[in-house]
Amino acid sequence: DGDRGATKAEMLLRELQKSYEESGDDSLRPDTQCFTGVIDAWAKCGTKKAPQHAQEIIDWMHQLVQTGQNQNVSPNIFSYNSLMQAWSFSTEQPRGMVRAEAIFNDVIMKNVGKRTRPDSVGISFAIIVNGWAKIGNIDKIDTTILNLIDHCQNHTTRSIKPNISIINSAIITYSKSD
Repeated sequence: DGDRGATKAEMLLRELQKSYEESGDDSLRPDTQCFTGVIDAWAKCGTKKAPQHAQEIIDWMHQLVQTGQNQNVSPNIFSYNSLMQAWSFSTEQPRGMVRAEAIFNDVIMKNVGKRTRPDSVGISFAIIVNGWAKIGNIDKIDTTILNLIDHCQNHTTRSIKPNISIINSAIITYSKSD
């Protein structure tokens, strides 16, 4: 089964969080990096249920922070990039890419320049372009690249710009179209 590693990683994380809650021992408190590692494991396993599991981990992070059970697990851009990657690898396309793009628009773009590093946002753009390229949706690639260019021209975070990976994905997809 392709999700064995992700399942084990999630089980370990859940056990670690439980141990922390029961003992109060800070050395056992999982942090954002632990949670993001599990989201990334789900993203990379490629099974049908992987995106939903990755989403559940993000939701769990929010719940832990909101209830005060663990303030060290606020999702960051790396968490969301891994979640977008999980949705972009989904076997249910274009639904997965629609969800990845919604996360991109609702979370990443609303926080550019606040707590996010520009190079990380460039990775976010690349995930979206590569995901649309993978399923051959030229119109969505065009829209994403135009949004990226518009963002670069109209916002103070000018270090976010099209990179070779983003442009290559677009070129390869264009070359395969009629």
